[in-house]
Amino acid sequence: MPFPTLKASEMCEERADLVTWLEDPGPLGGQCSWGMGLGPAEGRLEKRAAQRWATSLRAASLTYTTSQLTRTALAAGDAFDDFRLEAHDIPSPHGFIAWEEPITAPVNLHALSGMAVTGATWAVHGGMVEIRWWTDKDSWVTDWTGGNPASGVRQLSPDEVRRTRQMHPTRTVAVGYSALRFGTSPQWPTVEMPSPGTIDEADRAEYDLAAQRLVEAEKTLVATWLLMNQTLVVDTPVHTPRPSLKRIGRLDPALLGVVRQVTLRHKNLAPDRVGKVDGPKREWAHRWLVTGHWRNQPYPLRLGYDSQGNAHTQRIWITDFFKGPEGAPLLDPDKLVNVLRR
Repeated sequence: MPFPTLKASEMCEERADLVTWLEDPGPLGGQCSWGMGLGPAEGRLEKRAAQRWATSLRAASLTYTTSQLTRTALAAGDAFDDFRLEAHDIPSPHGFIAWEEPITAPVNLHALSGMAVTGATWAVHGGMVEIRWWTDKDSWVTDWTGGNPASGVRQLSPDEVRRTRQMHPTRTVAVGYSALRFGTSPQWPTVEMPSPGTIDEADRAEYDLAAQRLVEAEKTLVATWLLMNQTLVVDTPVHTPRPSLKRIGRLDPALLGVVRQVTLRHKNLAPDRVGKVDGPKREWAHRWLVTGHWRNQPYPLRLGYDSQGNAHTQRIWITDFFKGPEGAPLLDPDKLVNVLRR
C-alpha cells in the first residue's frame, strides 16, 4: 500500500492549519506540542521555533512535486559529488514543498530515523537555510501508539491515543530538522552523531541509519530546488477546492494561495545526435544511453562574474538521452564497461 502523501489541492489548506496550530500557545497548540517531553531550555527553544515556522509558512511559496520529478530528484541527488549550495539555488526565501512520493522509505516502529519524509518547509536566515521535514500524521500516530517491545516502548492507551491526536490536529507532523550553509560544501551527514562509547552498538546502528536517511532527504531537496530552476520543468498552477477556500478564509484570508505543481517536460529519449570528441568530427557506428548527470552551466546575465572575470555557474541536471546516429544499432548497456558521464 502506498505511503500517504498530501495532494496538490490540499497544500493550501494544510499550510493554513499548520500556521494556526503553530501560532496557538494553548495546551493543544503547536508550541506546547513541540516543547513536550523536553528539558526547560530545549523546550523554550522549540516553542520559539514553532512561532518562527508559523511566520515562515505565512510567507512560503507552495510547491507540489509529481512522481516523475520526484524520482528524477532522487537520482540527481544521489549523483551529487562535490556540491556547494548558494543562495540563488533556493527558489524562494520561504517555502513549503510536498512530494507525490516519499523521498525516504518507511522504517520499523520507533526507529530514531523516523517515518518516511513526504514534505519539507524551509526558511533562509542569513548565510544558511533551515529545513523542517514532515510526514503523514495518521501513519506517525499509528507507529507511536502501537508500542515496540524490542525498544521497551509500551502500547498507548485509548485515552493517550486520543490525546496524541488532539495535540497534532494537522495532516502532517514534523519529524526532523536540517541546516545547510551557503558557500560551503555540505559535510554529509550534517546530523551531529553521538561520541564513540556513549551509546551501544544497536543505538549506533540506528543513528547511522538516521544519518543516511537525512542525507538522502537533504540531497533530494537540493536537487529538487535546482531542477525547479531549469527549463526542463513545467509549472502548472493548482487551485484549492472551493470548500477549502471558504475554510481558509475563515481561519485567515491572508493564507489563501495557489500551489505550483512541477513536473518534467516530455522528453524524447532518441534524438538524432552525432557523437563528437575534441578535434575532428567523428561519426559513431552505434548508439548508446548517456545516463543523467550534473553539469556546471554559466549564467553571466543572471549570476554575473567573479573577480577573475569568469561567469558564475549553476549546476543543471542533464536527463538520460541516447547518443549516436539515428538508425545505428544500440549498444547493450549490460555489456558496457564504462559509463559515459560529463
